[in-house]
Amino acid sequence: MLKNEVAFIDNNTGEKDYLKDFDPLKVYNGDDYLYDVNSYDFYFFDFDKDNTPELCISNNGSTYIFKYDDKLNELFLIYKMEGGYLSLIGSNKIAWDSETGAFPANAFYELNNNGDLICSVTFYSKQDNIPVYMVSLPQYTNQDSQINITEELKNQAYFDEGQKLYYFRVTEEQFDELTKDYFNAVELAHKNINDVSFSYNELFGDSN
Repeated sequence: MLKNEVAFIDNNTGEKDYLKDFDPLKVYNGDDYLYDVNSYDFYFFDFDKDNTPELCISNNGSTYIFKYDDKLNELFLIYKMEGGYLSLIGSNKIAWDSETGAFPANAFYELNNNGDLICSVTFYSKQDNIPVYMVSLPQYTNQDSQINITEELKNQAYFDEGQKLYYFRVTEEQFDELTKDYFNAVELAHKNINDVSFSYNELFGDSN
């Protein structure tokens, strides 16, 4: 795939493409935007816990996760981490951290083995004159798993129109207790990502 001898299939669209034609990986060489394996960071680890590693290609703050299906003999693009706020924090786990705006925000995403979202949790905090801490309930894509919010609870919550999410205000101690595992996982992942980070030459040898 990296040598453009075989195409990959985009899980979202079902379309086949070669990496040389995949616009998000093109880099500017002074004259044009081209595919260049020496310009990317590669993460090689078992993302979906199937006991075989997946290949993640990172370019300009975005990361694309590719999986090989040995039964179908096909390569799939299973997840697109587009935007600088997203990061890998483990198998099937993605973090979103934004320190900008009025409320610094964080979110945790859990995926299935095909890169589809299972659930997410979002939380905010603001450290001004009056600190504010807010968390959402877990949001599940499977409606059977979705937590039912009663009208009484809704009346105690803040509703975000853009996200269609109810947030609940908590104390600082409650916030720390609810989010400590998330922040510990993010910190640990940032330390351990170097163990699975490679250049093209480190993984596959000379690209020429």
